[in-house]
Amino acid sequence: MHKLPFRFPAVFAILIALAVPAFPQDEKPPGEGEAPPAGESKKVAGDAAEAEKSPVPSPVRLPVASGILNEKLAQNFEFVSEGKKIGEAKGTLGKNEAGDAFVSRFSMTLEMPDESGDAKKVEIDEEQVFDLARPHELLSANATVKSADGEQKISVKRLRTMHYEAKVPGEEEPQEWELDYTLADELAPRLWVRSNPKVGDRISHRALTLSQGAYNLRVLEIKSVEDGKFTVVEETAGTGEKSEAILDAAGRLISSDMGNITIRDVKAAE
Repeated sequence: MHKLPFRFPAVFAILIALAVPAFPQDEKPPGEGEAPPAGESKKVAGDAAEAEKSPVPSPVRLPVASGILNEKLAQNFEFVSEGKKIGEAKGTLGKNEAGDAFVSRFSMTLEMPDESGDAKKVEIDEEQVFDLARPHELLSANATVKSADGEQKISVKRLRTMHYEAKVPGEEEPQEWELDYTLADELAPRLWVRSNPKVGDRISHRALTLSQGAYNLRVLEIKSVEDGKFTVVEETAGTGEKSEAILDAAGRLISSDMGNITIRDVKAAE
């Protein structure tokens, strides 16, 4: 499976399941081998203790200015591999129609050959809803992955502060997850670039992989700044996985290279 960094609007951290859905029906997600002791909530990986063990900067939460909450952003992307378009995506960011929550939406369609060489198509739709009030906690999240293997859905809804009901494939009963995830985490690269970091500056932040109910610690470093565009290298701590992206001064993604796949803003590519 592939992980797409710099998820829209600035952190493409969404999981791309090219050949296998995120949760095969006969498997449990990572860390789900045993039920938690009675009276204890389900906890996700990647908490502060894990960050302390990692030789990277401690994860940060930058302030979310009121101006960010009033912005509306929509971008269209295309995926290119070896000079051929293999998919497209769209991301939107802004308040919902009722004006009482902040919503990040991302949808994509990707078609790539599997191990046998046959073309395989996958469609992903994801939505995350955040509270407008500080600390802008995650209120709910939904994700759907469609492929020739079928359709997988996951939904998460806040029960109370930092506690969520999660419905995941392969589990008959809802689970209770303990999550500490906010809009500041979701927008970390975008907020950081807006602060005008210099070449060599580094930060780390937590990115939520909804399909796994787990955090990844991601380290960002400014590689270069030219004509108001920031080249940012992102590494997932503990895995060695790296990608490189170009963002504008507002933190909008222009392009990102991931091995033999490039994702680029359609308007910027014209």
